[in-house]
Parts: sequence; C-alpha cells; structure tokens
Amino acid sequence: MVNALSDLVNWIDWVAITHNGSQINAVINTKLKMKTKIKLLWYWLETRYAKLLRLFGVVRSTDCIPYGMYCYEYDEERNTKEPINDGGYWIKTCKYYRSTQKTKVVACTYVGYMGFDPCLYDQCKICGVKDSFENED
Repeated sequence: MVNALSDLVNWIDWVAITHNGSQINAVINTKLKMKTKIKLLWYWLETRYAKLLRLFGVVRSTDCIPYGMYCYEYDEERNTKEPINDGGYWIKTCKYYRSTQKTKVVACTYVGYMGFDPCLYDQCKICGVKDSFENED
C-alpha cells in the first residue's frame, strides 16, 4: 500500500496534462503542494468524463446553471444573513465551474474544457446555456 501511494505521488509529480485545442500545457511539477496537484488531476478527469458523456450523447442537467452571462448568481439568502460591509457580496457559483488560485487553471466540467480562458477566468460562461436575458428581443 505504501509503495502504491509513493508510486502515485511520483506519477503525479511528473504527469503533464495537455489540453485539446490550445497551446497551454499545465505541467504538475514538484513546486506545487500535493493538494493542488490532486485538484488539478481531478479537474482533468472531470473534464475528460464530460467529453466522454458528450461523445455518447448523454445530456447533463442544466438546472443548476445560473441564468445570465456569468457562471454565478447573486446569493440573496446569504447576503441577507451575512452582509459584507466593504461593498462586496456573496455569490453562488455554478456546480460545473472549477478553478485553482495558485495555477490560474479554470475548468468547465459541463463542456469538458480545462486550461486558461480569459472569459472563463472572469467567470463568464463558455457553455452557452441560459445565457440570454428575459427581456431580449
């Protein structure tokens, strides 16, 4: 068991994740903490799973995706209970949105994308689901 765990740690230290359709290579190197490495590996697995589902025509639930052009919505309940006095506010993030602060990698597990996208990094939607407004003509 110890050998298997050390093999996994060594493999995670050297694995390189190449994102389809972009020139970005996120190399998981030894400078990152193990928690960050495992997060990146998990996000990569989630995006590959999403691509596999799309390949077989499986449609994922869109009920949790917020309306509008962002991957989040205003959290009215939490803002009422715990208001932030410095001008900020609480948000509810889409369950398909993933990000890591240290590596600046963002992912959308709905469409199966992982990498650096300036729009997605600002939490703008790339999925195209529920991204129109009600009063649009």
